[in-house]
Amino acid sequence: MKRSLILIVLLFTAAVSASCAKKEVTTEQEPAKTNETAVIEQAPDSDRAYIEKSGTLRIGIIEYTTSNGDNAASPLTGFYVEMAELVCEKLGIEAEFVTTGPETAGDELNNKTIDCIWNVLAGNEGYIKNADFTKPYLCNKQVTVISVGTAEQYTKPEDLEGLPVAAAEGSDGATALLKTFPGAIFLAVGSQDDALLEVKSGTAEAAVIDLTTAEALTGEGGKYEDLLIVHSINMQDKEFAVGFRRGSDMAEKVNGILVSLKNDGLLEKIAEKHKIVGHLCAD
Repeated sequence: MKRSLILIVLLFTAAVSASCAKKEVTTEQEPAKTNETAVIEQAPDSDRAYIEKSGTLRIGIIEYTTSNGDNAASPLTGFYVEMAELVCEKLGIEAEFVTTGPETAGDELNNKTIDCIWNVLAGNEGYIKNADFTKPYLCNKQVTVISVGTAEQYTKPEDLEGLPVAAAEGSDGATALLKTFPGAIFLAVGSQDDALLEVKSGTAEAAVIDLTTAEALTGEGGKYEDLLIVHSINMQDKEFAVGFRRGSDMAEKVNGILVSLKNDGLLEKIAEKHKIVGHLCAD
């Protein structure tokens, strides 16, 4: 009887040991499976991995110049720059700003001289071909600017028929001018600043430039205090976004950060500082 009892205990011990051994084998296999999945998710050859490894986001900001070679507006100050710096802070990388022109921006993006173009119209094939854009963050539009002395004279497009209206050649202002004022005389100039100079000097009766620039340069405290915006003449809105290389996973990442900055009120705070809070795009 005693021998039988001992035999039963031995058999039971052996069974428990075998069961534990199976569990230990299973436990050893799980980490290998988990690590393999993590490697796939990292996508080490992605554009985001390339940028994060460098530790710097090279940000292209399109710079326009006047006909005498002066900058129409400093590209290294203002809303675009502060917003970009805040986004890079969230990404954990440095922001490096590179001035570029509308005719070279696309090539510089594709050959990785820059990683993105910040102040560009969403979907604008004129600046970037085959690019991926973030969601629009700033809604802008073209406006008509005239002299304060002609405020009552020019209130609708027909009032400028047969008269010279200035806009930067090849710009969205020029496109809007030709569409809104088909009967006007198109006076092509080198920049938005040049267009305002034409109105100030009396060479043109009106200028068509973007709203953000017009609000910054005209009216009380502006460079052109004697010029004003004609709000009764409506033009199509334009939306600004960040343009990344085609196939880049950075656009999706930056979209998430922009949503967070908007929900936290930080984006609005920067816009208020530069007096353009009304131009932030709705969700």
